Amino acid sequence: MVRSVFIPRQKLFIHGGTTGDSVAPIAQTFYIDLSQKWPTSKPIYEKLADGTAAMGTTTALNNNNSAWYSFYQQSAFKFNIQSGTWETLSKSMELSTKDDLPAVTDPATNQIYILNGNLGPAGNIQGSIRFDTSKGFSSDSHVAPLVGGFTMNWSTLQKGAIVFGGFTADNFNPPTAQKTLYIYNPNNPVGSILVTPSNPGESPSARFDHCMVEAYNKTKMILFGGYEQSGRFLDDIYILDVATLKWTKGTAGGPTVARRRASCAVTNDYFVVWGGAVPGPTSSTMTAVSQNVTPTQCYGD
Repeated sequence: MVRSVFIPRQKLFIHGGTTGDSVAPIAQTFYIDLSQKWPTSKPIYEKLADGTAAMGTTTALNNNNSAWYSFYQQSAFKFNIQSGTWETLSKSMELSTKDDLPAVTDPATNQIYILNGNLGPAGNIQGSIRFDTSKGFSSDSHVAPLVGGFTMNWSTLQKGAIVFGGFTADNFNPPTAQKTLYIYNPNNPVGSILVTPSNPGESPSARFDHCMVEAYNKTKMILFGGYEQSGRFLDDIYILDVATLKWTKGTAGGPTVARRRASCAVTNDYFVVWGGAVPGPTSSTMTAVSQNVTPTQCYGD
């Protein structure tokens, strides 16, 4: 149960996590070296200064990859990548305490957005959070009909963030997995727009707690794994063409690869997965999976 960000061909950053159900979160911070080849049984790790003990933090890099921002328990933290030091920033009582919300950075403005991250006094979603790296927190009324478990990735081509999956829930119904695709534009008064592509291709099933990352200069996005409504951990992989919003299904990794809440990255033609939760009482926090990715298929290396 970790959250991560990555710099292509350089580093996959990972902070926090837990080793199993009902286990306290940990403060570990490190990166996996994406600039070198390594066997999946022995990734190249580099230890970094510990941050706050956390599980499922909301994180994002700034627009020039010099700082890594983390949001947890209504506080903001900054990791300076050059100096390797953590700094505690401001606090917002409006910021959601949920541990499964993603964040995106608009590269044009260097502002970080947390969709559905603004909670009301009763714990109801009443908007989104905007974090200005110079000025701190503010909020707006933009919402998407999702409670959590979704992914969100900024797309310059689509002029907003691509949002997929997640779950809905209310006081009368349990969480229900979704397979909807939204474009979230924080500068559009409407906010989130439901997208129905004319040719969606072979789209993923409804799921939450999957990972989705940018690839090939952000012309593609790659989705992996997650958790189905039936309780099944998923091992499948899909490639989304950002311009057309058409999905292509790759080759599933197999039962040993299935997981939810994993950390993911793409470097060159390799898709990297680390950690996450697997069926059973503990999370697979010491297993790395690396797979070769082509536009149509995914092969184990």
